Amino acid sequence: MNNSFLKYRLIIFLAFLAGLLGSRKIFFSQKQNSPPPPAPTLTPTIPPLTPTETPAEPTIDEEKLIRQILKDYPLAVYLPYEGSDFVINYTGPLSLEITINKALGGSKEKVLQWFEEKEIDPKTHKIIWK
Repeated sequence: MNNSFLKYRLIIFLAFLAGLLGSRKIFFSQKQNSPPPPAPTLTPTIPPLTPTETPAEPTIDEEKLIRQILKDYPLAVYLPYEGSDFVINYTGPLSLEITINKALGGSKEKVLQWFEEKEIDPKTHKIIWK
């Protein structure tokens, strides 16, 4: 008996392994009680626009918005400005930060001249000089 067991031990091991894997497959392949996935619909969820329907117009008054921006930021079309002698950026409504590069010959006079060219009174803005 012992001799026949040793002779067929590989076959017995493989049979045991096949039985183990088969039972595992049966145990894990049983479906859970979950609802089936929803079936795809053939009709679109959003009805198409008919020729008599038009989309709603935007409620933002673009001209009013542009006027307000230009009132708070009158130099918006020119800024940020980065020249060799100075840099100008908005920090908020009517508030500017001006950094002068004195090593390259920058000065407040050149900045004020730039304001004159743009026809803006620098007194209308709060200016932070750096």
